[in-house]
Amino acid sequence: MRLLAGTSGYSFKEWKGSFYPADIKADGMLGFYA
Repeated sequence: MRLLAGTSGYSFKEWKGSFYPADIKADGMLGFYA
């Protein structure tokens, strides 16, 4: 069985500092997420 997981979005400011680096800019979030 193959399972794919993801999120409904990637540019959540609440993720800065926990998932994303604290200093990431909005236009860098997709590349980091991918």
